[in-house]
Amino acid sequence: MVSRRASAILSSNFRNNRQLKHLAFILLFFAADLPAKWGDLSSTVLIEPGYDSNPALLTVEEREMFEGCHPDFIRLESYNDSYLRAGCEINYRFRLGKIRAETGLLYRYTHYFFNREKSYHYIKTGIELRRKKWRGEFSFTLIPEYASRLYRDTDEPDEPYFWSTFSTTRFAISGRYEAISNHWVAIETEYETDRYNDHFPEYDGTGYKVGPVWRWTGPIYVKFGYAYRVYDARGYDTEAESKLDSDKSDISYVEDRLETYVSRDFGDFTVGFSSDLSRRYYTSEKPFTDDYIHIARRDLRADIEPFIRLEATRKLELTLSCAITIRDSDSPYYDLDPIKDYNRARFSVRAEYEI
Repeated sequence: MVSRRASAILSSNFRNNRQLKHLAFILLFFAADLPAKWGDLSSTVLIEPGYDSNPALLTVEEREMFEGCHPDFIRLESYNDSYLRAGCEINYRFRLGKIRAETGLLYRYTHYFFNREKSYHYIKTGIELRRKKWRGEFSFTLIPEYASRLYRDTDEPDEPYFWSTFSTTRFAISGRYEAISNHWVAIETEYETDRYNDHFPEYDGTGYKVGPVWRWTGPIYVKFGYAYRVYDARGYDTEAESKLDSDKSDISYVEDRLETYVSRDFGDFTVGFSSDLSRRYYTSEKPFTDDYIHIARRDLRADIEPFIRLEATRKLELTLSCAITIRDSDSPYYDLDPIKDYNRARFSVRAEYEI
């Protein structure tokens, strides 16, 4: 590991009472889903040590700058890191007349050992309804604070780099139908809001994703879907401004995504992989001098994750996975390779135990 002590850290004021209210809402939502009489209740705990080759999403040039002790990366402790993820999940199945239902609550905490700004909480709750060939699902997800990477804050003297951290809330609704035996067609939708820290309020925004999905639950489980995603950012940092008269970056975009999941069981173990391929088009209309990084920019990104899952015992399940991310950015007006192209690999071993 390459490591050094940061001279400053982000303010902890970003964690405020609003996030506690979000958590209270989740717990109340989950409790409201439970009927008065308990039925089929199950719970699982997990622990997952892992390695992240590039948690700050550095380009090759940025890594060389970090290794050369460039002051731009003084807030980065290590260009690679190890992490430990732990969590639990509670699920409850019950009936509402002819409808079968399942509700649940999932919590995970991921701790990075060197770059502790990357540590984060993940909370999700939801309910799934089933009746004959129909399925419907609603879920709510909260990430109170997540650090993506280091960005330059032009409002500060000498324009130093800071961690870009944000809170995310997501609402997702999906419905699917078994059109042919073992063949399911679905529509999945998602709405999200992001709120960034005080260094990057211009990145605040809302987004949505919608698209069709096909599933085949035969000898090989296959899920394939297309999603159209839109994100609309503020593009300004003071209330007196608007997106058009501000000199801040506009990270608004539209995106096409192809999402695939394939797996096959071989008795006590399962082999599979997931992949997300996306093409993002930034829609900034600001002058080149104000937003040269986003004008006509296009990002091509691939996320591929093969895995092997072993049912060690009736209650213990082990999963070995490797997640690889590759991003290539291009623009007709500016060479983005040194500041935006990156590769990342994460290796992990997950143990899940049903209580």
